[in-house]
Amino acid sequence: MEIGKMQFGEILNHMTQANPSWAGGAAGAMTGAMAMALVLKINGLVGKASNENSLHLLLALAEKESGIYPRILESRQHPEEHKRQILAALNLSRDIAYLCLQEAQTQLARLPDVKATLRPDLITCVHLFYAGAASALTNIRANLTKTTIDFPVEELEHDLHAVSATLATFDH
Repeated sequence: MEIGKMQFGEILNHMTQANPSWAGGAAGAMTGAMAMALVLKINGLVGKASNENSLHLLLALAEKESGIYPRILESRQHPEEHKRQILAALNLSRDIAYLCLQEAQTQLARLPDVKATLRPDLITCVHLFYAGAASALTNIRANLTKTTIDFPVEELEHDLHAVSATLATFDH
């Protein structure tokens, strides 16, 4: 079943199962999707036009992520295929991280201008986007231990730190 059509309880139930699917990467993308849903709500409250593309993309990335690790496990006996699957996982995690970071930066830029009553909700969005990106970076680091693929993470780490530092200025 498509993640975007599942009940929240069903998603949580899948995540509790003792199998390699539906782990940290999917949780990170779903965290970003929850943040985006809250952004859409805030936009509706202030009469701002909304684009649901990021929400749908995060849900699609969560769905892809939920199935990647079994393919990595299945490919262990075939080095070239295993390398392709690891690279696919790395790229997927990178896409989740950058989409979450992009949305976090967009919402941070809105904070000074948003109504004071909505500021806590928008700060929550940024925290959730940050968590989604940090989860993706954790997956990247874990997958890099399994391969010799050269996959740069410095820019991602820098951007994540910048969001954290900016968020800290609003977070008291």
